[in-house]
Amino acid sequence: MPSPSGQVRGPGYRYPKVRWSRPAARAALSLTIRRRPPDPSRPGSLPGPAFLLAVLAALVPLVLGAVVAPAAAVRSPFAPEVTGAPVTTAPAPAVRGLATTTPRTSLTTISGATTGASGATTGTSGTTTGPEDRQAAQDAAAATTAQAAADAALARVQELTTRAQDQQQVVRQALAGLAQASVDTNTADERAADGRAALSRARALHQADVRAVYAAGGGDLALLTTALGAESPADVTWQMATEQAVLRDIVARGRHQVDDLAVQVATTESRAQALGSAADTRLVAVHDAEAAAGTAQSLLDQARSSLDAYTRHARTLTATAERSRQLAEAAAAARALAAAQAAARARQQVVTGPVNALDIPPDYHLAYQRGAESCPGMSWTLLAAVGQVESGHGRNEGPSSAGAEGPMQFLPTTFARWGVDGDGDGVIDIWDTEDAVFSAARYLCASGADEGTEAGIHSALFAYNHTEWYVQLVLAAQQAIRTRYGS
Repeated sequence: MPSPSGQVRGPGYRYPKVRWSRPAARAALSLTIRRRPPDPSRPGSLPGPAFLLAVLAALVPLVLGAVVAPAAAVRSPFAPEVTGAPVTTAPAPAVRGLATTTPRTSLTTISGATTGASGATTGTSGTTTGPEDRQAAQDAAAATTAQAAADAALARVQELTTRAQDQQQVVRQALAGLAQASVDTNTADERAADGRAALSRARALHQADVRAVYAAGGGDLALLTTALGAESPADVTWQMATEQAVLRDIVARGRHQVDDLAVQVATTESRAQALGSAADTRLVAVHDAEAAAGTAQSLLDQARSSLDAYTRHARTLTATAERSRQLAEAAAAARALAAAQAAARARQQVVTGPVNALDIPPDYHLAYQRGAESCPGMSWTLLAAVGQVESGHGRNEGPSSAGAEGPMQFLPTTFARWGVDGDGDGVIDIWDTEDAVFSAARYLCASGADEGTEAGIHSALFAYNHTEWYVQLVLAAQQAIRTRYGS
């Protein structure tokens, strides 16, 4: 904002030094600080308008010199006043984890505004230094110390901003790893289920082969027929041994196939369990990163509160409109910090990483569609996305480490309130597919999903699981399901 004269005075602007005569400064400071009334008969006094001009000439540089920059450079209003020695303003403690980008704004204070009165003396000799000079020197030293503290605080904020950005990158990587681990775990569960089905079929075929071989051999009657048709006892023995060898070979081959499939299934299930453990570990890492981000936000709020206190204290010391403008710039810098921090939090909450649509079993597909019809405005793909993230469409129904159960992972206490008899069999079962899906539809509908708006869906998903990464993961899964299955 331009000054009244039209000149823009930024943070690096240096005010001109005020010069006045030594007798005028000495008289003005003596009359003001010592509260001594003017005496027209006393040599060196300045009655009338001249007296007022001298007082203003002496006070303006002192007031300007006492006003220091906001934030960490402002002396605490609760600190005791120390006389006889320069007042040192200690740098503010470093605040870890500030998730903001701080503008590189100079907090340079007014330079040289307190000079000019340092040579003023009291008495009549003109050679000694009085209390006015010592006070002026103390104020000048306090302003210089405060400026150094402000510059150091600015450097610390910039350093901590870099650290916060690194932490945000860690959060993004953790979220990407969690998404990939979830996909890998669900894929491994599918393969394990397919292997178990194949093993079951192999066992059934093996049993059928054994029965067929026995039936073809005819049992004891077949052996008797073989003996009656043989030419000699040796021929009978040979034929019986041959038939038994063929039978054992058929049975052995079938058993080997079943055993090989059993080993493969065990290996696949072991891998699925390992991937599930890895996904749990990544989930813990995400929670830890979010906790660190919450701590950073708390520290930032404390820093902003301190900045507000310093700004209020600085306002009590200002006496000119120009200084008020500088304080307004400091407040604008604080708002920029808050805006940058909010943008950083929004970037942090974006889930990255591949999210694919899993195969939806036909009964789940129908349950999702019917459940969505119970809530006007809700898409069935939203229920399907929740079902995929929660249990992989029933592939992993728990109980979870938190005690959640069933296809839609309800806590029993929550299901007791929101449970619905979706299949109409007269029983509300947390493990039943249609009951769980209809209950989830009811919960999401009551939490805002019935609006069909982006804000309503976000609110509903956040109510389902109070973490932003979960909301983004479900939305990404919904988009993948739409791409594969349509709306």
